[in-house]
Amino acid sequence: MKADDVARYLQDHPQFFEDYHDLLAHLYVPHPHGGRAISITERQILTLREKAKLLELKLAELLRFGEDNDVISTRVHALSIALMTAGSFDAVMTALREQLSEGFSVPHTALRLWNSVLTRDGDVFEPVEERIRVFANEARQPYCGPVNDLGVVAWFGESA
Repeated sequence: MKADDVARYLQDHPQFFEDYHDLLAHLYVPHPHGGRAISITERQILTLREKAKLLELKLAELLRFGEDNDVISTRVHALSIALMTAGSFDAVMTALREQLSEGFSVPHTALRLWNSVLTRDGDVFEPVEERIRVFANEARQPYCGPVNDLGVVAWFGESA
């Protein structure tokens, strides 16, 4: 009989220890942190303590994520309010740059608009390569990540 067979038997017959309850009092297993033997109850307590510690660590991690998400939510809300209360295009651009810089610690930003009814001077309205337009039009969600080979690095000038 192999250890797996014993384990399977005990799982399949949970009443075994009810039938042989006195056996539990005499069973000892090796201590996981030393050489002496301990009772099954002590071993179960150690196992439960280890599981509790892992759960505490996981809970702390989830709490940190929640706190981080609260901070992000507050920043997105402030950005939304700033954009909605801006009374002009220039005010929108100022609010966007300030909120990204101060609220999200984004040191450099670049924005391009095309197919706009607005016609103004400035880098926002500079012509955009066709491949950038295609990439943006085909995107199903915003892109955040490493700069791909679309030529947008040049938009940042010396900050690139």
